[in-house]
This record gives sequence, structure tokens and C-alpha cells, in this order.
Amino acid sequence: QKLHKVYTTEVNRIQDIVEDLLKFSKPRPPELKPVDLGPLIASTVNLLSGDLLRRKIRWTIDCRHNGSTLQADVSQLRQVLVNLIQNAADAMPSGGQLKIATQAVNNHLKLTVSDTGSGIPPALLPKIFDPFVTTKPDGNGLGLAMVYSILQAHRGSIRADSPTRLPADGSVAGGTTFTVTLPL
Repeated sequence: QKLHKVYTTEVNRIQDIVEDLLKFSKPRPPELKPVDLGPLIASTVNLLSGDLLRRKIRWTIDCRHNGSTLQADVSQLRQVLVNLIQNAADAMPSGGQLKIATQAVNNHLKLTVSDTGSGIPPALLPKIFDPFVTTKPDGNGLGLAMVYSILQAHRGSIRADSPTRLPADGSVAGGTTFTVTLPL
């Protein structure tokens, strides 16, 4: 029975990896409809709130895009949000602060997802949107590559900033901010 549980867990893990590979290799074109990012952010955070609370992560949402809508595929944008929020949570295993903010700037909507986690090592920062690049022992390195692909299909962009500093013990600290820009 113990062996059966291990097999089941590993089969499910492999199935998740195969599904991610298929989504990445053959992404479907976005079905564009008017989307207000505010309610989408709120419902996505609500969906993930149990995990965030369990991990002792506090969050704030600051939507200042004044109800501006963008033409987007709501399920694909939800996937972007889920990936960014889950990555932020994974970077804060002992708890921390998650901040999600929006702002309308020059006919674009700017979304930021910031965490107070461990940060991204400077050498890895330029590669994090490449497939199979990961800092997680159990990660497959497809999450941020899919995020990048989805945003490209929406004529958007993403940038990561991780103002890391190297403490005396050699660990990385400083948190990370992902900035997504989408046309309005």
C-alpha cells in the first residue's frame, strides 16, 4: 500500500509535467474579450488564499487602473496570475508579504507582483523566462516560460527585478518584483 501511494504520487507528478509541456509546446491562441483585471486578481487571490494563509503570507491588492479594461483571454491571464503568485509564495517558505498592484500608464496596464522572499540569484535573473530554468528542487522550469509566452500572445511584456544583496552567510535576500505590461 505504501508503494502504491508512491507510484500514484509519481504518476500524478509526471502527468502534471506532461500537461505543462503540452501547454508550453502548443499554446492555444488567446480568445480576446474585455477584461477588468481588478476582479480577476481578487478571484485568483481568493482561490489561492488557503495556501497563502497556511504559509503565513499576508497580501495586499492595490488596483489603481481605474476600471480600465484590456482585450485579453481571461483564463490565460488567470494562469499568469496563478504562476506569479505561487512562485512568490514558494519564495517565502516562512511567510512574508505579497503585494499585487495595477496602474494605467500611457495606454498600458501595469501589473506588479512583489514578494519579500529569498530573491532570484543575479546570474539566473536573465534566464528565468527560458524553458526548464528553475530554482526549485521539484520545479520543471515551465511556469515562467508559459507566463512569458502568454504575455507575448497578448502583445504584452514581463520583467523581473530582484534587488538582491548577499549577506555574510552567502544567502540571497531582497525579494522579487515581476512587472507585467499589457496594452489597453
